Amino acid sequence: TTIIYPGLTQFSSSLEDTILEAGGTTLVTIVRTSGSEGALTANLNITGSATTGSDFTVDGLTFDSHEGEIFATASFADGESTYTFAVTASDDLSDETDETLQFTITGLAYPLSGTRFFPTATIGTRAQHTITILDYGQQFSTNKVIINTQGQKINGATGDGVSPNEFELTR
Repeated sequence: TTIIYPGLTQFSSSLEDTILEAGGTTLVTIVRTSGSEGALTANLNITGSATTGSDFTVDGLTFDSHEGEIFATASFADGESTYTFAVTASDDLSDETDETLQFTITGLAYPLSGTRFFPTATIGTRAQHTITILDYGQQFSTNKVIINTQGQKINGATGDGVSPNEFELTR
């Protein structure tokens, strides 16, 4: 009997993202650590105030819905330790407040085989990833723009703080 270690599955170190309505995109990564043997499917629940289709689209996940809830799956191949999908905000032309969506890893599935023993796969502590979609009308209501030094985010800023790896431009 071969022992397979499917590992600990969770979102990468970034647990929050902010994107602009009307085409803002972010990449979300799920990682497997302490083992990546065997195929593995991460089951995700998607919640929040943003609506699939009219407020955002996702490329790289398989979707399903049941009784008004939206579910998705991310499928890892044997040996694959990262899985990345893209979330793109849509411009719904509605004047509204910023919206959020949360991806939560709710379960893990892996095939069992008569010749292999699979220890239980584990969901890590970083099981939820939140994305805030800044409303198009709201993003131009301030003269501040924050650009992080790694070039990953550009957004209409609100609030008082700037994180240590960001700088502020004011006109």
